Amino acid sequence: MFENEWAEPSDEDCPSDFDALAFIERTADTIRGKCHGVLSSSDYPGATVAAAIAQRAGLPGTDPRTVLRCSHKYYSRVAQSEAVPEATAGFRLIDPARPDLGAADLVFPCFVKPVKGAFSIMSGRVESREELEAFLARPAARAFLDDYVAIFDRLVSGLTDLEVGGRQGPPAATRGTAAAAAPGLLQIAPARQAG
Repeated sequence: MFENEWAEPSDEDCPSDFDALAFIERTADTIRGKCHGVLSSSDYPGATVAAAIAQRAGLPGTDPRTVLRCSHKYYSRVAQSEAVPEATAGFRLIDPARPDLGAADLVFPCFVKPVKGAFSIMSGRVESREELEAFLARPAARAFLDDYVAIFDRLVSGLTDLEVGGRQGPPAATRGTAAAAAPGLLQIAPARQAG
């Protein structure tokens, strides 16, 4: 017989400055040798946090790097393009603070979305460079990236060696320590042409 124990915090209790990496370490230290598994009823940030706690506590579970790679819109597309290039639409990262950098060859219309999102919030089709700049200049877009994506970027930076916000994650020896990262970048994917 197993007993479930639900740990705090809940999703709504995770402000953008929530130190998920420290929570992972504290919880893994607390449960090591005392439980048989870790799960989460939450996709974000719960699935990644549960995977990292399980790994740190020596319990079975998905590698948190795999969870992060699958849930990161850009790195997921990179993996998809390596596996099935013919089925992967074009994509790129755009720095929301500098949409002009690396975007000279964008084809419009295109579709924009945060590298981490939910329910297509802050995602949409843009018809022109001017519309893209207006989209990125919206206070709601900046707030979403600064708040919602902030924990995700710190998890990616702290648990993987993937680049986040122009910075490479820490080497394996320092994983699990807090790492600063720029707010999430937006992915741009050309819209599929009808026809």
